[in-house]
Amino acid sequence: MATVAVIGGGISGLACAREILDRMPNCDLVLLEGGDRLGGHIGSYRRDGWVLESGPNAFLNKHPSTLRLISSLGLEQELVTAEEGMRRRFIFRNGRLRRFPDTMASFLVTDLLSLKSRGRVLAEPLIPPSSGRREESVAEFARRRLGREAAAALLDPVVAGIYAGDPERLSAQSALPQLVGVERSGKSLLHTLMRSREKVPKQGAGLSPSAVGMRRMVSFRGGMGRLVESLESSLADRVRRNSPVSKVTRVGSRWRITIEGESPETLDVDVVVSALPAPAASRAFASVSPELGKALRGVPTAPVAVVGLGYREIDVPHPMNGFGYLVPSAEKGNVLGVMWSSSMFPGVRAPKGHVLCRVFLGGMRDTEVCGRDDDTLVLRGRTHLQRSMGIQATPVMQKIFRHRIGIPQYEVGHQKRLEQSEKCLFDLPGLFLAGNSFHGVGVNPCTSRAESVADQAVAYASALGASPRMEPDAIRV
Repeated sequence: MATVAVIGGGISGLACAREILDRMPNCDLVLLEGGDRLGGHIGSYRRDGWVLESGPNAFLNKHPSTLRLISSLGLEQELVTAEEGMRRRFIFRNGRLRRFPDTMASFLVTDLLSLKSRGRVLAEPLIPPSSGRREESVAEFARRRLGREAAAALLDPVVAGIYAGDPERLSAQSALPQLVGVERSGKSLLHTLMRSREKVPKQGAGLSPSAVGMRRMVSFRGGMGRLVESLESSLADRVRRNSPVSKVTRVGSRWRITIEGESPETLDVDVVVSALPAPAASRAFASVSPELGKALRGVPTAPVAVVGLGYREIDVPHPMNGFGYLVPSAEKGNVLGVMWSSSMFPGVRAPKGHVLCRVFLGGMRDTEVCGRDDDTLVLRGRTHLQRSMGIQATPVMQKIFRHRIGIPQYEVGHQKRLEQSEKCLFDLPGLFLAGNSFHGVGVNPCTSRAESVADQAVAYASALGASPRMEPDAIRV
């Protein structure tokens, strides 16, 4: 019977452990989490009618892996779809909220851009594609395709919303591969940036995997934390909290895991799946592969603080008729954006007569944000909401979440680091990397990668069982 250790209890580790057990139910599997809670950035605070997310608020149902996982857990009836009538998004620019254009008609009259800049964007299909000789940053790519003003007003805040990153440092190829692909196909970048307006089922309807063709934002009635809680329940006593892994080494044909914490020990296993954040993984594997450690160290993370503020609806003068807004870096300060959670999922995120805002602070704009005290973070959130939405009232609910090891940054050179890590893994049989360090930062990329890694890990373990005398070093997956 194969022994498997999954290191890291975020969504990637949980999903991968579940996928491995589905494929190989008789394996001896343990999931090691260094802290006292599971889910990583995902979690839901529930109290007195409030449902406040610590991290991701929803996911786009564009990849079937997440829906397959949800179906296997029996959670389909708990799914809710974002309110179609509130699908608008805004940009906070020059002191006020301006609607992000989502149709050609709205683009032609948008006050986000000057007339000259709009003309420059409309000429974008005439811009020749890059030669590809030099890797571009997101900022360089955007300026070349859309012009300086549109790059700052449109793409800069989008990058803040996805990565909390610096567009001057992020790799266009790795951070926004879809947009780079649009350029290579000769299509319009403007149309890609605009959201589709497909009709979707009314709010609260369940979602089945067969509906995956419809692009929409979905979550759970009780928050994204329901996914974590259900995964944890399905793994039962295979989960070990407060078991930080300090080192992974090769001992013969097996792997030795050194666990610290209150109950230090070592485990010898056949298969190791790491779902650790890049900084922790680089330390854990530095001794067994300095090259792998170096590749992982090249993926920094952007810390983020989330300030949840709940208000009485009558105390909010600005209409919350959208999903929220993003803030370009040109506005200065450390606010990345604000999500109107109670508008996105009305009736299931705030008590009746109340609204819920989540203010995102920090990222690469303020890497010290998680070290600031609660009063400072709340004041910064309230001050910003007063400026953008005119809210002067005291919130009736407030809650803070800090993500010190935040969102991975796919900076220029990321593809080379990815290739180096894969080359290292080829020489480390039985070791696999899940997580969001290389292949995407959203829920969908994490579940998709979990499926792929589970397939590889099970294939390797099955090969060991079929050929017990075979040296693992001779096996390649």
